[in-house]
Amino acid sequence: MILNALMLGFFSNNCKKAVRCLCMSSSH
Repeated sequence: MILNALMLGFFSNNCKKAVRCLCMSSSH
């Protein structure tokens, strides 16, 4: 269960970073 929560947090963090990078690259 804890591992699942860690994975979820890891993926959500990566998604946020990816979206941020995408927004940055698209705005340039």
